[in-house]
Amino acid sequence: MERINLCVARSLSEIITATFNWLKQEIKPFLRAFAVLALPVIVVFVLLLKDFLMEYLYVAENVELMDTQATMMMLQRSMLTGLFGLLMGMWIQLFALAYMRVYQEHYRAGIFEAVTVKEVFDVMRRKFWVFVGWSILFGVIVAAGLMFCMLPGIWFGISLMFGGYYVMMRDMKIGDALSASWRLVKGAWWLSFGNVVVLSLITSVVSYVFGLPYLIVTMGSAIGGGEPNVYAAVFTLLISYLGQYLLANVMVVGIGMLFFSLIEDKEHLSMLDRIEEMGGGATGNEGMA
Repeated sequence: MERINLCVARSLSEIITATFNWLKQEIKPFLRAFAVLALPVIVVFVLLLKDFLMEYLYVAENVELMDTQATMMMLQRSMLTGLFGLLMGMWIQLFALAYMRVYQEHYRAGIFEAVTVKEVFDVMRRKFWVFVGWSILFGVIVAAGLMFCMLPGIWFGISLMFGGYYVMMRDMKIGDALSASWRLVKGAWWLSFGNVVVLSLITSVVSYVFGLPYLIVTMGSAIGGGEPNVYAAVFTLLISYLGQYLLANVMVVGIGMLFFSLIEDKEHLSMLDRIEEMGGGATGNEGMA
C-alpha cells in the first residue's frame, strides 16, 4: 500500500476519508504503540474508578445513610476522578500527536519502516512538559470563554486548537503556537468547525456501542433490584473507556489531517519538496555530464 502523505490540501470529505485510510494503513504499529504506551494507563484509571463506582452504586441505593462527611468524600473522589480523566485525555492526545510526528518524519526522509514504540515514546518524553503547559493554558482559555457564553468558548476552542499541533510538530513555544494557530484558522474557521463536528458525530455513535455492555450490566442490576457484579462492572467499564480513548485517537488524527491540509494550502511544503528533489536531480545529472 502506498504511504499516505499528510501534507496534502484536502476538502472536508477528503480529510475524513484520509483519516480513516491512514488509520487503516497504520493499524498494526499504531495499536502496538497504543498497547504499550496508553493501555496500561487506561487499566490503572479503571481500577482506580472501581472503588468509586461501587461506592456510588451503594450510595444511590442508600441515600438516607448519607451524611455531610460522606458527601464531601464522594465529591472529593469525583473531582479526583475527573482530574485523572482530563490527564488521560491529554496523555492520549500526546501519544497520537507523537505518532503522527514520527510518521511524517519517516515519510519526508523516505523511511519505509514502521513507526516503533521507542520512537513515539522518545517524542512523548521530550515534549511532555511543554504539551502539559499548552493543554492547561488552552483549557483555561476555552473554559473562561464557556463561562461567559458558549459562543466565545467555541470560537476560541476552534481558533486555538492547532496550538498543540504546532508544539508537537514544529517545536514551537506555547505563545508562538497560539499565534500560529490563530493565523492558520483565519479564513478556514467554518471548515475547522465542520471537521470537528463530523468527527465528533462519528466517534460519539461508535463510542455508544462500546458503552453498551456497561449500560446493560448496570441497568440489569437496577431493574432486578440487586447490586451489579463487581467484576462484570469493572470489565465492562474497561471496555467502555478503552473504546472511548481509542476513538479519541480518531479525533486527534482527523484534526491533524486538517492541520496538515491547511499548512500545505498556505506553505506548499509538498510542492517545495518536489522542486527540491527536481533540483537535486538536475544537479546530479550535470555532475554526471
